[in-house]
Amino acid sequence: MHILFLYNSFGGKGLSKRQIGYIKKNLEELDPLFEFVTTASAMDFKERTLASCGTFDYLLISGGDGSINLAINQLAERRNAPILGFFPTGTCNDAAKNYGINKNIKRCMEIVKQGYFEQFDILKCNSHYSVFAMALGGLSNIPYLTSRKGKKHLGSLAYYALGITQMFRTSKIHGIAQFSNGDKINFCTPFLIILNTSHVGGYNVNPHSNVQDGKFDVYIPKQRPQVLAMIPFLIHSKKIPHYLVDEIVLKTDCEDAWDVDGERGEKGSMHIKMVPKGIRVLCYKNRRKKK
Repeated sequence: MHILFLYNSFGGKGLSKRQIGYIKKNLEELDPLFEFVTTASAMDFKERTLASCGTFDYLLISGGDGSINLAINQLAERRNAPILGFFPTGTCNDAAKNYGINKNIKRCMEIVKQGYFEQFDILKCNSHYSVFAMALGGLSNIPYLTSRKGKKHLGSLAYYALGITQMFRTSKIHGIAQFSNGDKINFCTPFLIILNTSHVGGYNVNPHSNVQDGKFDVYIPKQRPQVLAMIPFLIHSKKIPHYLVDEIVLKTDCEDAWDVDGERGEKGSMHIKMVPKGIRVLCYKNRRKKK
């Protein structure tokens, strides 16, 4: 196997010198010619990710959910894309949880050594891709408005601190949801949430999620103060109006930017469709037993 390890030092809290030494030592045992690269910027990260196609068998990434999103947007639907492996260093690492991966570096390395991988679904949103979640309205801008400095020092508390200041903000989104069978519904809601994941913001809000069934969940709560709408979503999301689909068009004139995997996305209407088995990921064999 030929391995490229991309270390996004700007993603999450980063790796310690000791952790980097441990990773390099173990990778050398697997591939004496492995490459370990600390990327200088988001653009450098994207360019090196794209260049890995057809050159490396495995692309291992250290960073947060945003780093995974950057990588997926370079590799999605490419036949010569390498198999992915993750060493999460982000604040919540919601995407990695779907694959049975956590922040334990030794466990991440064991997953790489075992070499077990599966194919997982991803979302195509207009001309871009999402790994696990999208949102509009409500508190959806918290992940990308929270400063990287705050997240490095306070972790998830940085999200909560900013969320408290905005939780009583009025949010009302009007629009039309158009389904692939031709059905349409008009909606007025405090927020829209699209999930291809079990975890959001560190919470297991969608416990029955299956990231290999070719479907994703669309949540459109009834209009009410966003705090009252968010509480039942966090406690038991299946009790609020939602749809299990493989494609949907959400037309809205909301001027806010979409949250896409915790990063600032596009504004306006969104055509979202499932890309079945869109990526190959090194994962924990018994991930379905442990969330």
